[in-house]
Amino acid sequence: RAARAARHAPRAVLRGGCQCAGRRGMPSYGGGPLFLTPPLFSWDPSAPEQGVSFDELHQRLVHRQKGGFATADLLDDGVTPDGLFVNCDLQELQSVRFSPDGLYFAFLCGARQMGVMETLHPLRAPILLPLKWNKADVEVLSFFWLPSPSRQQADFTDLAVITSQGLEIFRLSFEQHTAKSLKTVPVAVRLCWVEPITGMVLVCIGARTLQPFDLNAKNPKLPKFDLVLGRDQVLEALDVYMLPIYDATYCIHADSANSRVSLRNISNPQQGTPEHDIVVDVAFDDHPVGALRLSTVDNLLVVHCIDRGGSMLFDIRHRDRAVVPCICGPSPLGGLAAGAGDSWQWRGAGGGAADCWAAWSFLHGGTVVD
Repeated sequence: RAARAARHAPRAVLRGGCQCAGRRGMPSYGGGPLFLTPPLFSWDPSAPEQGVSFDELHQRLVHRQKGGFATADLLDDGVTPDGLFVNCDLQELQSVRFSPDGLYFAFLCGARQMGVMETLHPLRAPILLPLKWNKADVEVLSFFWLPSPSRQQADFTDLAVITSQGLEIFRLSFEQHTAKSLKTVPVAVRLCWVEPITGMVLVCIGARTLQPFDLNAKNPKLPKFDLVLGRDQVLEALDVYMLPIYDATYCIHADSANSRVSLRNISNPQQGTPEHDIVVDVAFDDHPVGALRLSTVDNLLVVHCIDRGGSMLFDIRHRDRAVVPCICGPSPLGGLAAGAGDSWQWRGAGGGAADCWAAWSFLHGGTVVD
């Protein structure tokens, strides 16, 4: 599934659809594995109080609008049903993250104003989060609720906040209506990626240097490492993904320049070394495929080739020696096969697909049928 970026309209979601099957080396396929839903939300991109953010923990889209926000779940078993609207007067609301039980939500207003409110009683006074770093240039980059060590333990919930100056963990006591700072980790952060299911955080601390953290561990800081980039190249947000696959969490480098995807296990330090890296070659017939976007479904890695308008599936446990072959695809991104008859052809460079799909964010997979 994919939700379009906030600056474009209309807004819609791609969902898993008809059967996806194919053989490696066959660029023509019938039908499409994805179909486009009707628009979920529409808004004026020039209006500062409107926009969409994504709650990774609940796979939930949050549509910010004047007077509050609406939600739409991408999963069928979400705690909060589709169509929920929360009335709240939060100025410069940027993003919302629901607590694991869905009864509360953390919010970010402006660059660094944070708090927690009750979902069903938003008019009650919020629990404010006083950040350790309160300088004028400090910016909150991301935040998420940490996994609870015990589902039975509901007296408190921990919230991780990543700012441009470091990481901070708050303990929320809803009954006492308090927030206490438990731990701070000073580090200059340029970019960050979070994985709320596993409690992992990955931050960029230089042009190409990454520092992972396991916030469930007693000593959260893990060994840092550098990515291999071209001369004068600086790491950008869409160059890196942090995704759980099987029983590990991987830092994945989407190397569009070399049509290559590299995975490093950052949840197991013994496996997080170059000799254990998994490298997936996504070049088609030895030709570069251009810009890459990534997502996962059922422990399969889905590589979306934006410039070519197609997606390929890989199973990192299915290897031919050191090669990870494509097990399905390339298959058309939803909507590109419209009017194309019974088959779709893998687009050449400059085929126009990039204009259609460059602004999409690939959030969560549907079901893949082989």
